Parts: sequence; C-alpha cells; structure tokens
Amino acid sequence: MEKNKKAQLAYTYDFALQNELTMEENIALARRFVEEQFLSRGMIVDFAIHAPDKEKGGIPNPHVHLLCPIRPLKANGKFVVPSVRLTLLPSLSHLIQFS
Repeated sequence: MEKNKKAQLAYTYDFALQNELTMEENIALARRFVEEQFLSRGMIVDFAIHAPDKEKGGIPNPHVHLLCPIRPLKANGKFVVPSVRLTLLPSLSHLIQFS
C-alpha cells in the first residue's frame, strides 16, 4: 500500500477523562466524542481507555488513546488512492480534503 518507508499511516490522539465520573460514564463520553468528531465524518477510529491505579496517594489518571487512519475508506472497503488525504485540524472541528 504505502511505498515510502517514512509514510505516515495514522493520527494518534490522547485525551484525559474526568475523575469525577464513573468508568461507565467516561466510556460513554469517549464513545460520544468519537462518534461526533470522527465517525460522523466517515473516519475510522480505534480507541482504548486506560485507568491506571493511583500510585502512592496520587490522583487517578483515566484517559483515552485514539488511532485514526489518514486515508478514508471507499464504500467497497478499500482505502482511497494515495493522492487523496484527509487532515484533521488541531481543534478536530473541521475536516479538509486535499487532492
């Protein structure tokens, strides 16, 4: 698929979850964010939620890791040709297509 050994294949994002919410509420919050910001734009996302144990009196640190391929998929399940690339702006509120 990618011929350049330095090709970037996916974006990664990490964000913190709320300590005040239960794990079930944090999972629902993360799913809603993924659905609204990525899936609704036709992007594919893999996400993992971590809630490391408190260490020596510290505070818990629940957080989410997202992995989002750069290339969109066609309706037939194949990736779009290399000349087309989707880029998410840092705010995740706009989607720009370059061709």
